Amino acid sequence: MSDLSHYIIPLKSIVSYNTTYDYELEESFFSAFVAEDGIIRGGNVKASIDVKKLNYSFELSIKLNGFVSVLCDRCLDVMEIQIDEDSVLVVKFGETYTEVDEELVIVPEKEGVFNIAWYLYESLVLILPLQRIHQDGGCNKEMEKNLQKYSTDITVVNEKIDPRWEALKNIK
Repeated sequence: MSDLSHYIIPLKSIVSYNTTYDYELEESFFSAFVAEDGIIRGGNVKASIDVKKLNYSFELSIKLNGFVSVLCDRCLDVMEIQIDEDSVLVVKFGETYTEVDEELVIVPEKEGVFNIAWYLYESLVLILPLQRIHQDGGCNKEMEKNLQKYSTDITVVNEKIDPRWEALKNIK
């Protein structure tokens, strides 16, 4: 796993009530997570994090813009998906690190820092559509030929139904 210390936000040492952190999420960032789950293969995303210091917590407004590279579910070629997302994360101090939900994280007060790298990656994965396929005509032509060659055509055949089951049609 590569060094993700660049993504540490020193919450305890923030003096200003509004602080901004800008990151370029590129190949070195995504390569740190390929071994973990491998969903995102690469990309170029600009992450802007505005940290607002509140009385007992920190509100992180996160803006993600750019693209990520993933594998197409149909042809397995690499494709790009555009990213444009805004989210808010609240970080509070506590005894131990705890992810309460997707909008609240508790970090140890002794450490006083929050490494946002995993949260950024997780956010990008959750933004992705469930089905990731090229637009029409964008898939690998050779793979499409193989898919057509080995797929079966499913057609509904009007077969005579067993009379014992025929009565069930009337239940509708």
